[in-house]
Amino acid sequence: MKENRPLYMPANISLKKVFWKGFGAKEAINTCIVAVIALVIILTIGYLFKVSALIITGSELTAIACAVMALQKVENNLSMVDYVKIRMDFNKNQQVYKYVYGKKCMNTDSK
Repeated sequence: MKENRPLYMPANISLKKVFWKGFGAKEAINTCIVAVIALVIILTIGYLFKVSALIITGSELTAIACAVMALQKVENNLSMVDYVKIRMDFNKNQQVYKYVYGKKCMNTDSK
């Protein structure tokens, strides 16, 4: 006879296919898009300024490495890009309260 026990799911089990910890198929697709855009820009600049192939190759590999670092997720399942999105949303939702003191209008933030 079967017992009706709840199913135990261990923590930190990824249901998506990942190539290494924090880097899966979605991040790989975004990295490929960045690589293609960077390749077009780098080749255009290389053609216009007659840059050597070694510098073009190094620039492309640097762009890919930066994309991987920016898109790789850490322990809390957020990447650098996610952090920037959260911060931009936070700044967009902040309200500025202006008040009038005397004859001039002052802002509450001290920038």
